[in-house]
Amino acid sequence: MPRSPRGTRLGRAASLAKLQTSFSRRVKCDEQKPACLQCLTTQRICEGYSNVSQALSTANHLADEDRRAFAFFHSRTVHSIFGEQDASDWITIFLQRGHADSAVRHGLTALASLHESPLGSPGCYVLAPDVTMILCILFVCFEQLRNEDDACVVYLTAGLKLIYWCRLRTGNYNNLKDYSRPVSEFMNGKIIPILQRLRVQFSLCMDSRHSWKAYGISPCLPPPIIPSSYFSFDAARRDFDRAMNYIFSALETNQAVYYDHIKQDPVAILHQWKAASCSRHLLGLYYNTSTVIIGAYHAELETSLDEHANYFQIIGYSLLFSFDLDITPPVFLVASRCRHPDIRRRACQLMLESPFYHGAWRDRYSGLCARRIIEIEEASMLSRQDGSTYVPESGRIRKVSADIHEAKQQIAMHFVRAPFVPAGPVHTTVITLEP
Repeated sequence: MPRSPRGTRLGRAASLAKLQTSFSRRVKCDEQKPACLQCLTTQRICEGYSNVSQALSTANHLADEDRRAFAFFHSRTVHSIFGEQDASDWITIFLQRGHADSAVRHGLTALASLHESPLGSPGCYVLAPDVTMILCILFVCFEQLRNEDDACVVYLTAGLKLIYWCRLRTGNYNNLKDYSRPVSEFMNGKIIPILQRLRVQFSLCMDSRHSWKAYGISPCLPPPIIPSSYFSFDAARRDFDRAMNYIFSALETNQAVYYDHIKQDPVAILHQWKAASCSRHLLGLYYNTSTVIIGAYHAELETSLDEHANYFQIIGYSLLFSFDLDITPPVFLVASRCRHPDIRRRACQLMLESPFYHGAWRDRYSGLCARRIIEIEEASMLSRQDGSTYVPESGRIRKVSADIHEAKQQIAMHFVRAPFVPAGPVHTTVITLEP
């Protein structure tokens, strides 16, 4: 008669494995792909799947704080946001993608940490506007990496409107109503200058005349008091950002604001800033660029930019043979909006020869887009009676956006021809990335 398996080492091991399986199955497998989330959160070995090593590895490599935030999101956050009825559906979606995608995982842990912290209480951001502004800046950076200009404008507008709300009753640069001194100093010295600079960069980089009007941010601060001279580049740049924020707000709302019963003319403010001596040529470059944009802000026709050919020439020839990341927006403006063939080609060539990046976008890619704009526009050139040529209004490109597909080695450039109509047709051209 054969011996019972109970008396053998193999039999004892099988019995132990069966006992462990019985204990582990007290938690029902949720039967979700790519792995059982019940087992992942408790670090069990799931009996419902033959291979969950990859998902387990992802969970085990989380830091303790991240793992705790993940569990908090699973048990509390998703229920608070979506309600009990829909929570189960969203838990499955979020946690499965979170285990597979690091960007989603970091977003979930950040949201859960925020919910669990004291800042997650109702009305917390009334007391901590600096946190909200930092988040707006982070989302702007995130959308910039994705080349989503419209989404950037939305988040940037949210931060600017919060500035407006904080300062509405103060009317000066030094005080924030009802906030502690450390919070006020941090916002004044760090956060607000970043938001103001981002706004200026967006307005100088892209044709924002149509993007910002929908949001209408009213001027909530006076223009800066311009000194007779600047002794540091940072001070001059800070006042430039402040002045241009006021100017763009006035132009977007089509109104100038009275401070101390004096109407502040936008162009006069810019001229006053230029009159203050500063040894850095970069600021002069931005001055000329801003002059072009302000001069054509309310113009309906693209041909109105032809009146600013002298400023385009100054911008192009003030670059010398150097290339700085901060001059990419003015250079692209010259290449794409100046129709003088020699001036725009020189600006285009500077970008094509640049080895630098502007954010996540290579300057060379901007040069390729500018070169394609020149090709498209000049294909419709007409001749005047004196023999000179020009690009007619109908042949000019008014608004441009681009998506890069590095895996396919190409850029998809989308553009709208003049005159600009919000619901007008969008054209697309594909640009091959050259080695």
